[in-house]
Amino acid sequence: MGSEMKVAKFVRVIVSDPITKQDARLYELPDRIAYVAGIDNEIKHTHFIIVSAAVVGIERRTKQLIGLITHAYKATRQKPIEMLDPLYEGPETYIFAVDSDGNVLSWKHLPGSYQGGLSHETALNGMGHTMIGQGV
Repeated sequence: MGSEMKVAKFVRVIVSDPITKQDARLYELPDRIAYVAGIDNEIKHTHFIIVSAAVVGIERRTKQLIGLITHAYKATRQKPIEMLDPLYEGPETYIFAVDSDGNVLSWKHLPGSYQGGLSHETALNGMGHTMIGQGV
């Protein structure tokens, strides 16, 4: 007998741009989820995640990497975003641990992140959650 999926509750839109096909939304989880933070890879917990879907190309990826490396180092002194495949071009959906305001707590993607699509529902299902509210 399979286990029931937990519900991820939509909180608000962080970014929605149909021209660049970027869509990031904040969700609240019923249980705390573990994430790895800081240079010491400390295990911490949060009830909040951002699911971020975007179509990326190599030029955009390069700008994104430069910005993320600079930001992550200055703000958190931790390794910047960990990508499934840093040379990938196309649609991708990542899940990140955040606080209740949507501030990223760790750039290491969480289970459910995937490349090849832009579905928040698919990503959330991949981490064992279904969504309620305004997902994509």
